[in-house]
Parts: sequence; structure tokens; C-alpha cells
Amino acid sequence: MRSYIPFCIVLAATATAHAQEAIEEAVPLDEFQISDAPMPAATTVPGKYAAYVLLEHRQTILDTDPWNSDKRNGLEGNVSGNVTVHGGFNLYGDVTSAYVWDEGNRWTLNQIGLHYFGDHWQGSLGRELSRKSPGLIVSPSDFIYTARSLPGARDQRQGVWQARAAYLDAGLSLEALYLPDLVLEEHGLPDARRSPSARAARYFQQLPAFDLAVNYLQQDDRRSVGGFVQGYAGKSLKLYLDTASRQEAAADRVSTLWGASYEALRDFTARGELFYQNRDRIEPVATPWPASATALAAGGDFFIHHAYLIASLAWIDLWRQGSVICNYIGAMDYDQSLYMLRAELPLSSHQVMGLTTLYLPRLVADQDLHVAALDWKYAF
Repeated sequence: MRSYIPFCIVLAATATAHAQEAIEEAVPLDEFQISDAPMPAATTVPGKYAAYVLLEHRQTILDTDPWNSDKRNGLEGNVSGNVTVHGGFNLYGDVTSAYVWDEGNRWTLNQIGLHYFGDHWQGSLGRELSRKSPGLIVSPSDFIYTARSLPGARDQRQGVWQARAAYLDAGLSLEALYLPDLVLEEHGLPDARRSPSARAARYFQQLPAFDLAVNYLQQDDRRSVGGFVQGYAGKSLKLYLDTASRQEAAADRVSTLWGASYEALRDFTARGELFYQNRDRIEPVATPWPASATALAAGGDFFIHHAYLIASLAWIDLWRQGSVICNYIGAMDYDQSLYMLRAELPLSSHQVMGLTTLYLPRLVADQDLHVAALDWKYAF
């Protein structure tokens, strides 16, 4: 009975979470936004909120036994938001509860903490999500968030426990972070064990011709340095380079991402990337895939080889404001690839139907893996 309590709390909070407009997904906190003054007090609850409930049916099929597929039915709820406490201080939080038939319920505290917004100073204390990288999936220079979900998949919402201070000016961001690097239990809360802490610094500058970022992290006696540069070639083609070097026990690990994004059309975007990591020492980059338990176990550490081609095509505002996203990941020096198709059709301003298909050839013992999922989401 206890396993149902967190999900009931999410559903109850969902019924009272209202925003000024329909919000499908909560957006990660953006530190590049400069707050010229504290947010004015609202006439009702001084804050912003978002919530959704999602039903999903997922089916996983191996080519050797297509009739004995893994079928999963799940119910997911999420509540997120922030509340102005006093002046420029905000309390923020994000919690998800997921129930899978025959497996039970699991809730996760994705983000929680205190945030301060000033004229040029910002600070936060707690578990926070703050990505800064132009990469589609892999982010070599972002040592805190090395990877993110595939385009079109449900967002990876879990943040990192940290203390952060930032100075912001027009087109400039300077940050200092302390990362306790706590060992977490299954709900995202720190447990009794502790691992070595880390310190990090971030620099971001918007220059007339391009954007420049430099990241630095130190944990014990090991250091990591990286950064990215991005700019436009003409008015429609964005080019970017993201690279990093990490000290390892045997040798330094160097990772580089080259990317291009075609953005000339309002309803269509095409992106292509080349990701390379040196041959001295390769460690898997944990990437959350929108797949079943079998696919997660087999493909969670996907980038374990040296060179990968990543591509994504996205069409939006199609029939009835629907959207289609196609993704491809392929190893260039090994027979490993992934194909994904995500289609969404809004039924109303709050309801969306979605279809996801995944194809991973020769993933498990030289067997092809097919995943199909149908979901319905109601956003508050």
C-alpha cells in the first residue's frame, strides 16, 4: 500500500497545479536569463507550476522470438514549479512518480532547492538541472551532465546536488560550483555513503561573431577542462564544436563533438554531429533511452566505441500542429546503430497522443531489438 502513496500525492497535486497556459514539459532552469528586478508579487500564488499525467503501453520484441514480446503498461505523473518566497528568493521542485503494472510504483525527486535571482547575481542550493551544451545527446565539455535524452523522448529531468553562485551581465556568465557528489538512493535522495566532492567553474561569453564557453572541474587530484564554440554561417546554418580533456588513471581521455544545424525553415530542423573519443581509454556515457527494461539494460551505455555519427530531423506544426522527429546514431568503427521515430498529435490544448518506435539491430546477442510505445498525456 505504501508504494501507491507517492503517486497519489502527485495526482492530488496535479489537480491543483494550474498555469497561465498549457505546459507540456517543465523547462530546466536557465541561468543565462538576467533578472533586472525581483518578480512582482502575483495576485494568487506567486509562482509557476506545471504538471502532467501520462499513460503508456510499451512492447519490446526480439527477432528470434517475435511472439514472446515484453509488454509493459505504465502510468506516470509529474509536478514541477517554483514559488517566490521573498525578494529574489525562489523555492523550486520537480517530482515524478511512475507506476508499472506487475512491478509497482517508484517516485523520484528530480529537483529541489532554493534559488536566488538578483540584478547580476544568482545562486542556488539543492538538486538542480542546468545543462549548457550545444550537443544533441552527448556533451563532452559538460562534466555535470554528460548526456541527455534523445530528441523527442521524455526529458531526463534529474538534477545534481550542488551549491552554485553565478555572476551575469549582458552576454556573460561566470559560475562557481561545489558538487558534493553524494551517493544517491533510488528516489534521488542522499544516503549514508559519500564519495569524493568536486569543484567546478563555468565561463560563457556571447561575442559578436560566435559564442564561447569554457568549463573546468577538479575532483581529488584529477582535472577536466573543456569548452564549446558555436556560431552561424549565413542566416540558416549553425556550426558548433564541443571538446574536453579528462585526466584518467592510465591516460587522458579526449572527446570531441562536431555539429551543424540547419534552421532556415520555421517548421523543419536538420542536425548532424560527429562524436569522437580517443582510443587510450573509453568509458561508457550513460544515456537514458526511452525503452523497456531489456533495452535499457542492453543500450544504456551506448557510446562505448570511438566514433559515432548522430543525426536528427524534426518537423513541427504539421497536420493539427502535430510533429515528427527522426533520430539516428551509428558507430563508424563498429556494427552498432539505433533508429528512432517519434510522432505526436495534439488532441486539444492539454492532450497529446504520441507514438515512439525504436530499432536497434544486433543489440542483444546479435539479435535485432524492436520497441514500440503508444502514450497519452494530459498536461495541466
